[in-house]
Amino acid sequence: MVESLREWLFNYWEIAPDNLIAMALDPQDPINNDFRGRTLLNTGFIVAQQSPRAHELLTAWESCPLEVKYPGCSNFSYSWPHEQGAFGNFLRYDFNRPDDVKSLKCAEANGCPEVAHTGCSGKLVRHYWGSKASVPSAVQESIVQYFLTSLHEEFHQDYANIVYTTHGNPNPSPAGDGNFTPDISQKPGSEIQALTQEDVRETIETSPILNP
Repeated sequence: MVESLREWLFNYWEIAPDNLIAMALDPQDPINNDFRGRTLLNTGFIVAQQSPRAHELLTAWESCPLEVKYPGCSNFSYSWPHEQGAFGNFLRYDFNRPDDVKSLKCAEANGCPEVAHTGCSGKLVRHYWGSKASVPSAVQESIVQYFLTSLHEEFHQDYANIVYTTHGNPNPSPAGDGNFTPDISQKPGSEIQALTQEDVRETIETSPILNP
């Protein structure tokens, strides 16, 4: 599932073998511009491909604050936007072949619905820099979408071992030990009620495993 989603995203964004790295643009605002007035790329979500030149880029990025190659980069060691500023102001101008760095749309791979007014709503990939308090509920919502479908399918497949129906009084045990034998002769049908997202969400919220 994860592999197919990744392939879909790569195809949609046209990630090519020559792309060393891909990141989403930041919201269009002067505070998000580099020294030359270009919008910075947000480092919250990165697609990096395996290649010698990509390793060269990452190594240069890591050593940028040492100013071995990029004078002035040490300013971002302790100043915002840190590694994002280093990449936007130095690395992308050094690794500047046409396909080296790919910019993704902010609306698709940055932000979240809570900051949609910035133009970055995270339609495909969300980065909650503007609403960190929304992360727990967003994670729950994402789990529910897939967990509910899987649970419902498994429930129906293993119906005979999960659900039984009794008609009237329980059937007495042949052994006379007070136990009873449930009547499971009724086939799966419309008597099964589908779980709702609210049911699963309540389970997740009260689970000691998911909420330590």
